[in-house]
Amino acid sequence: MPRSLAFLKTVLPWVFLGVLWYPYPAQALNCTQPPDQTTPACIGQWTPPFPSGPPAAPTVVVHMSVLPNGKVLLWSRAGAAGGGFNGTEPVLTWDPITDQYEVGPSIDDIFCSGHALLPDGRLLVAGGTLAGAAVAGAYDGATQTWGQWVPMNNKRYYPSNLPLANGEQLVIAGGIGKNAQGKNVENTIPQVWTLNGTFRNLTGANKELPQYPWLSLAPDGRVFIAGPQPTNYWLNTSGAGTITQATALGHPVWKAFRVAGVPVTFAPGKVLITGGANRNVTPVQTTQSCELIDLNQNPPQWQQVGGMAQPRVDHMAMVLPTSSFKLRPSRTGVSLPSY
Repeated sequence: MPRSLAFLKTVLPWVFLGVLWYPYPAQALNCTQPPDQTTPACIGQWTPPFPSGPPAAPTVVVHMSVLPNGKVLLWSRAGAAGGGFNGTEPVLTWDPITDQYEVGPSIDDIFCSGHALLPDGRLLVAGGTLAGAAVAGAYDGATQTWGQWVPMNNKRYYPSNLPLANGEQLVIAGGIGKNAQGKNVENTIPQVWTLNGTFRNLTGANKELPQYPWLSLAPDGRVFIAGPQPTNYWLNTSGAGTITQATALGHPVWKAFRVAGVPVTFAPGKVLITGGANRNVTPVQTTQSCELIDLNQNPPQWQQVGGMAQPRVDHMAMVLPTSSFKLRPSRTGVSLPSY
């Protein structure tokens, strides 16, 4: 998603959503032969655009998560959707079947947090806000309630969350604030949300990483950090944790810090990186390249695969049931926000 504050200040007070709708037929269809391959039941169809949020409270959607009950939890940024700047804001639950919105309880501003589902279906939300929030909490979509907010070891603005194989969840990176020189200060100690709802510090994995690092769970249970930095790392979340440089030292073509690219884990151990830009050169260099790594190999190595039709930054990638990809464009120009 776009992380530029300027973006949120310039968008309309609401956004329009479109849904790729897949109607489920009563009986099986053969979508590989005519005529079914051209029917919406096989290929889906886009709905007309519609405003996000209830009419009385249109919302600039910044975060969205599909809950186990099929509803969509979404929230904006306080100030962008009727709340006070860095104040409180409601969360909304959208039912795509009835197209109805339910307004949930107001919470502290969790704009630009990290979030991922827990095994019991709750959504763990960690960090957020411009100054960096130092708490995490789990949202229960069945009861539309937040659990207790649990303190983290420090603030995290733009952290990444990753569900682990044992049901725990990794929370890593994120900004604490800025130092006297105006440089970002990052949270260097990862944490694991344990099954009893507390955090365990990975003090043995102390390392500064970029905000919103790209994480993938390897088949052996380790975490592969694919970017956006050019050097890759292995993170072991057992005990106090360890972090080591991976044998795959970087992408075969892209050797610079790769901002606003998109990683996708599309099969066990297989990670695809698409697009991005090098903002450290003038003019900013965007890319259409795609690189693939198979973490099942020993040692795993990046390989270049077919590129996209045009350079992309701040785009989205969706894994389809066939393990193919659908890319949604965002920006192809060279103007990048400050992260």
